[in-house]
Formats: sequence, structure tokens, C-alpha cells
Amino acid sequence: MNKSRATLTAVLSSAALAACGNGGAEADEPELRFVEGQGSLEELDREQRSIASQSVRALAEHLDIPMADIRIDTVRAVNWRDTSIGCPQPDQAYGQVITPGYKVTLRVEKALHFVHAANERVFVCETAGKPLFSSVDTESQLVWGEQMLWARADLAEHLGADEAEITIRSALPKTFSDASLDCPEPDVEYDATAREGFALNFEYRGRTYTYNTDLTRTVLCPPITVD
Repeated sequence: MNKSRATLTAVLSSAALAACGNGGAEADEPELRFVEGQGSLEELDREQRSIASQSVRALAEHLDIPMADIRIDTVRAVNWRDTSIGCPQPDQAYGQVITPGYKVTLRVEKALHFVHAANERVFVCETAGKPLFSSVDTESQLVWGEQMLWARADLAEHLGADEAEITIRSALPKTFSDASLDCPEPDVEYDATAREGFALNFEYRGRTYTYNTDLTRTVLCPPITVD
């Protein structure tokens, strides 16, 4: 497969899809394991559990690894902007139809992998054949991983871009002077207590964007303005 193209591995198992509607046969589901500190099986409803199960199975088949090697990071409901389901292929046209679905983030050792789901499709989506965060320390990911994923999706919405086009550059520890996270809004008073957090840096079409987070709030700083 050409590594310059987004990898799109579809899983259309009728038995797995049927599980989404009726709870499924538990014997056919993989054992779901979460990244420590990122959630638990009890927090998922029936549909989310089915999507997570299908996602783990899809990634295991895609990487040709045991399902037991995969950990769940997040299971997030999203509205995909078009029929590419968030994973556009070069030289392909897609219908501009808002489609409800899920984005599941899975971890294999130090690498994060994304599985997209909608319209009875569940598939692994990777840019240029490479997972994100492939060289980032796992312990750091446990701290700011969820904020990084949220910020990337938020930036894509602000820019009207596909998330796959936004590159994650770095997450740098930072001390903020107050609760504004060093990005105050006009006429707003903030708690003056300093707080620890991270500056999350992204790149899109040669321009860098930064989100500041104290792991409670995550803000785009500076805000995007219209030129």
C-alpha cells in the first residue's frame, strides 16, 4: 500500500455491527482494557462499548497484533463533516453531509491510533501510514492526551480543516500566571493564583497554533482573528 496515502481499513463484520443494536454476544467481544487513568468499561453505554469493541478488533487486524496489546484511550461521539468520516483520501471527492459517529483513540505501547466509526463502518485512520505521538513519552500522554485530542478537534473546527491535516508538534510544560492561562479575555477577572500546565502546539499549512491547558481548561491562545 502507498504510505503517502491515508490508511483506510474498513471492518464490516455483520455480527459485530449487530452487537451495536442488541448488546451483542459477549463471548465474541474482545476484552476491553483502558489506559490507566483514562476511564473504565463501566463508564461506557451499550453503543459505546460495541464501538470500542469493534475498534479494538479493527486495529488488531490492521496491525496484525493480539487484541490484548491494545488499550483504549478515549471513545468520543463526533459529527463528521463529510462522507470521508474524518479520513479523506487524496484525489477523492466526498459528499458534504454531517454524519454522527465516533472517534476512538487506542494506544499500542507509545503510539496512539485513531479508529473512526459511522454508518455501520469502523476503520483505522492514519496519516501517511504513521500513528501520532509515536515518539512521545507514555507518561506524558497520560497527563495531557485527552486535552491534546480535544484541542486538535477544536482547531480543525475553527479553521474549517480536516483533523488529519493538522500536525501535533509538541506539549511543553508551562507555569501560567493566573487562571486566564496567560490568555485573558477583556473585562474578565481571574483568580491570581499561578497554576501548572502545558502549551500544546500544532501546525497547519505552515502556521503554528497554541492551546494552553491546566488540564481543567484548555484555551486557544492567542485566539484566531479574521485578517
